[in-house]
Amino acid sequence: MPTAPTTRPTIALQTSDTQARAYGVITGVDKWLSPETSIGLSLGLGRMSWNVEDGNGTGEGRVFQLGAYGHHRSGPLYLYLSAGVAGAYQDLSTDRTYSTASLKGHLNGYNVGARIEADLLLPADRTIFMPYGAVQTQWLHTPAYTEGGPALLAMSFDEGDTIASRTELGLWVNQIFTLDSGKPFALFGRVGWAHNFNDSLNIDAAMISAGTAFELNDGWSVAGKLEGELGGSSQTYQASGRIAYRW
Repeated sequence: MPTAPTTRPTIALQTSDTQARAYGVITGVDKWLSPETSIGLSLGLGRMSWNVEDGNGTGEGRVFQLGAYGHHRSGPLYLYLSAGVAGAYQDLSTDRTYSTASLKGHLNGYNVGARIEADLLLPADRTIFMPYGAVQTQWLHTPAYTEGGPALLAMSFDEGDTIASRTELGLWVNQIFTLDSGKPFALFGRVGWAHNFNDSLNIDAAMISAGTAFELNDGWSVAGKLEGELGGSSQTYQASGRIAYRW
């Protein structure tokens, strides 16, 4: 699942543009406990890389993630409630350049996150409107480590914990069609707003998404989605695909 966030420079702080990319594969299984309630487990593997402009540094990481989630539909107004929790292990390497010296670092990070979301489904013939709100938070722990390289230039970093939270408000719109084969085919999109915050940083961003989903034979279905998130100091673009089998 590729992303490409870019952070713009702040001259007063003498910072630089940073671009990051991430790719991953996620698999999971759902169990329906009733027509209204389902639970699931997921496993994810990913790889990421980042670089600072003008050759000032690069980094890469590998991620292993486990997650659990649930979904419940309630009431005559089709209120959908969902929640998920996940934990991840991250193996990270950095390579910082100072003058002609290369300073390398390595650390292992641990991440735990949770999300709660409420959706209200409003059908209108073959068009479905779904306003939603969500809250999520995640905790990242990084150990103390020291860069390798010339002793006068190498930096040491203390053990640290970071908590980052996020709220979302948005609207999904689904348009459903029927193919000649009788199978449903859907186009969907989203517009929304996100507020990201932690102890020292607050970022508001506009969200936009577009995608398609359709059913195949014998319980198989496929879907694809493009997403963008535009903030004052960062931009993120993401593409994802899904293959599912239901029995």
